[in-house]
Amino acid sequence: MKVAKNSTATSGMPRQSSMKAIALMRSGTEPGQFVRIIAALDRLEPLYFAVCFLSALAVLVRALAEVRSITARRQLRWIAWGTALGATPFAVGYQLPSALGVEPSLPMELSVIPLSLIPLAYAPRE
Repeated sequence: MKVAKNSTATSGMPRQSSMKAIALMRSGTEPGQFVRIIAALDRLEPLYFAVCFLSALAVLVRALAEVRSITARRQLRWIAWGTALGATPFAVGYQLPSALGVEPSLPMELSVIPLSLIPLAYAPRE
């Protein structure tokens, strides 16, 4: 079975072009309304991304509080700290201001660097 490029098979949610097409259909014939809807979607996308990061962190912290095994607790602690140290600066320093309409500056764009801690936190340790 072939999967189209703009399908939801890889990510589980509609791609941005699909969301824009839905906005176009709902906007009627007025082009100004379509432009406003697209601008609103573009502003909300970074906020949604930040909320997903912070929600994942909340789930990890909850799991850390409930786990009983010492080994599992240590592993989850690494994962939770790596996710927190990687996602929080990006969510707070780039995604949230971007969603509020702030033009990305160099320090905001550099907040993407800590995201590299997330895969390192999931790496196996011995």
